[in-house]
Amino acid sequence: MPLVSDATLAETRAELDAAGVGDFSINTGSEDQADGGWMVTEQSPMSGMSIDANTTVELTVHSAKFIEEAQAKREAEQREAAEAEKAAKMKAATERPKAAEKKAEQEAKEAAAKKKAEEAAAKKKAAAQAKKAKRTAVSSGTGDERVVRYFLESDAPIDIITCTSMINGETSQEQDTTGARSSVVKGYVFDEFEFGGSYSMYSFGVSGQAGAGASYITCRIEVEGRQVAKQTSTV
Repeated sequence: MPLVSDATLAETRAELDAAGVGDFSINTGSEDQADGGWMVTEQSPMSGMSIDANTTVELTVHSAKFIEEAQAKREAEQREAAEAEKAAKMKAATERPKAAEKKAEQEAKEAAAKKKAEEAAAKKKAAAQAKKAKRTAVSSGTGDERVVRYFLESDAPIDIITCTSMINGETSQEQDTTGARSSVVKGYVFDEFEFGGSYSMYSFGVSGQAGAGASYITCRIEVEGRQVAKQTSTV
């Protein structure tokens, strides 16, 4: 079977006659009756296949105008596809810097918020440490301060000492496990203003655990030199 696709109908007839094919059918679809100038677009059997004189060849033909229009349509579709792809690439190229800028802005905001939180935490910690340092320093007291002292006495080394304070809902605690002394005094300094006002609430506590051989342990609390609490435990 010769190759007749893309040949005119007149050329195809000549090719088939030369190949000894005497019978062929023509499919023109919805177009008018084919003439010799029409082009063959499909063939059956395919070229190269073995056929005999009784084989009927089927040909699909279209006018030159139809082929040109189809080709023009394909080219237009290809152009549109290429333009759409180009537009998509340009849009992506434009949006990438914007996305990067937006990401950078978000990261900058997060970094600023983190820094602010860290500074606030550091400031709070520093204030707490300063307050604690002030409270743990024994002082004779002034008009702006109030001194609280904890006393512990035993006839054996005191293993564990726990001092607590609660002022207006803020609680602090210190524990000493040195265990080498039988008489201990711990002093704390508080701001006087913390004890003022109609709704001020505060309490102080001290406890101790004497070591082996102890027969007693006494704990007492003084505020500005005045004893406010005392308790003795014996064995």
